[in-house]
Amino acid sequence: MLSFTEELEIFEDIHYRMKKYGVEQCFKKPYDEIEEPLFHKKLEEYLKATAELENYVNQKFEHLENQIRAHNYATLDAYIKFVKES
Repeated sequence: MLSFTEELEIFEDIHYRMKKYGVEQCFKKPYDEIEEPLFHKKLEEYLKATAELENYVNQKFEHLENQIRAHNYATLDAYIKFVKES
């Protein structure tokens, strides 16, 4: 079990890295030293939601790119120009 000081140091480091590098970058490494089940549950939920959102954006972008290709436009700008003129 972690002492109060050890736990404080860990969470102080997490807090600092969240502020400095952003939440996503902060949680790229596991925090096995933290023994709180709630922390690990929330971390797992966050990572799952992040992966789902990333997957959604990637699929949506791919779908939109395919629409552009289907109309034989070489670039997004050319397709947007076409849509605005229609």
